[in-house]
Amino acid sequence: MSGTLDQAIIDRAVAYHGSLCPGLAVGIQAARLALREVGRAGEDNRVVAVAETDICAVDAIQSLVGTTMGNRNLVIHDWGKNAFTFFRASDGKAVRIAGRPAWASDYQTLRMRVHSGRAAPEEVARFRQANAAEVERILAMAPEELYEVQEVDAAPPATSKVDGWTTCAACGEVVMETRARARRGQTLCVPCFEQALAAGPRHRRRPEAMAGV
Repeated sequence: MSGTLDQAIIDRAVAYHGSLCPGLAVGIQAARLALREVGRAGEDNRVVAVAETDICAVDAIQSLVGTTMGNRNLVIHDWGKNAFTFFRASDGKAVRIAGRPAWASDYQTLRMRVHSGRAAPEEVARFRQANAAEVERILAMAPEELYEVQEVDAAPPATSKVDGWTTCAACGEVVMETRARARRGQTLCVPCFEQALAAGPRHRRRPEAMAGV
């Protein structure tokens, strides 16, 4: 992809995310490729995205491509992979945009050391200075240098729908019917259902088992 990165694109992502960091910069580059391949999501262009990470890059996807959690056309699998798949409904086109190993730099090593709490004060100061340089480095690259784009033969994942509502028999709170769980004749929300499973069956001790206690 040739051409200078439009500052308006960066500004839009920063306004959504709140700051400009390397993670967001990586997402901006992925979003540029997604816009080229499937276009921006909207009423006349149904696009579903699957992110294989939950890092800052996802906010760039939401703000620039328009696939968001609230619109129910973004699915996040927290697999820790710098990869995104986009599905366009109009023609069934699907592309996976996956990070190339070569995009990493020495900055990543320093970042990991700082976040681990083992960095010396001078390393922390150097990290703060390197942060801006890393953003500049990423945004100066062509998106194809960071990512590999490959068409895939796959169907988009099913996304959630808001249907009816019901009440959890345990906590009494309202829950979507599509998210409710049934257990022993009762309708439960997910937290109460999981709590019930963790508690397991409760058995009373038989009288003979109490003898001699």
